[in-house]
Amino acid sequence: MKVLRTGGGYLAEQAERYETRHLRILVIGAVVAIMVALALHPALGVIPVLIAASRARPVSRKLRRVQHGAQGEEEVTQLLSRLPDDYILVNDVALPRGLGNVDHVVLGPCGIVVIETKRYQGHIVCRHGQWFQDGRPLPRSIGRQANGGAAAIKRFLREEHPQLAATALRWVHGLVVFTHPLCSLEVDRPDVTTVRYSELLDAIRATGTGDALAPSVARMLAHTLVRAARVRDRCA
Repeated sequence: MKVLRTGGGYLAEQAERYETRHLRILVIGAVVAIMVALALHPALGVIPVLIAASRARPVSRKLRRVQHGAQGEEEVTQLLSRLPDDYILVNDVALPRGLGNVDHVVLGPCGIVVIETKRYQGHIVCRHGQWFQDGRPLPRSIGRQANGGAAAIKRFLREEHPQLAATALRWVHGLVVFTHPLCSLEVDRPDVTTVRYSELLDAIRATGTGDALAPSVARMLAHTLVRAARVRDRCA
């Protein structure tokens, strides 16, 4: 496996923003608590602390979710590195013009596979495109997110290489992988190919039969994705 972009920058930026926001809330709460305690009564200083804690809690949850996501993406990158060198991996692809951000794109004998990584734990169920975690509906359709990423990659590459629209870019496959060791998976006619971490390599090898890219085409498309991601990095 040739890795052209290591990734992690998108989630690292998100984590930094949440860390800064979390710290700011706590610091403001502490300052206000001291001011209230000095100006009014020491016991009243508890109120700003409780308010700050309640506002910091959802930010902390988002931070943990981003950190778990980064861990899952790193695990997937390490696993995909076991594939032979005729496969190319581009991580953390942030496309221009608001077309989106995707975790991993694999190009080569599999054609083009766009991978959405999820590090959820518990019992994950997908029935007819409806997603649940431990019996509770997930607020966002994982399949729609993965298929949207694949569609964005396809649209972008077709704009950059219109001569390949009817051949190499005829299909771009979406795939979701769940990486958490405490995740069990139950799927019934899902809206996207869905696998466990242990099944990922076999799924990649089995995907895109008949859509294999010539090595020169795979390299060209991969470098196009890398250039787009670097442009977004410079503009961020």
